[in-house]
Amino acid sequence: MTNVGVNSSSTSPTHEESDEPRRSKKARIVKDFGSDFVTYNMKDDPVTFKDAMASSEAKQWKEAVKSEMDSVISKGHGY
Repeated sequence: MTNVGVNSSSTSPTHEESDEPRRSKKARIVKDFGSDFVTYNMKDDPVTFKDAMASSEAKQWKEAVKSEMDSVISKGHGY
């Protein structure tokens, strides 16, 4: 039986190939979240729904929860 269109040399490893994985030569870009990143993350968010509803920002938390629930339901991931 003859293999038509198959180059047997391309299927076997050559001696020039290394066991090391290839690495990208592209320079890595350091992620920068900006100077405000730490500032915005220093505030403690409520841990429970009850805490959120007792906070001075209860209205905003309710809106955020409603928005998330609407998004989940609209994507068909409803409970």
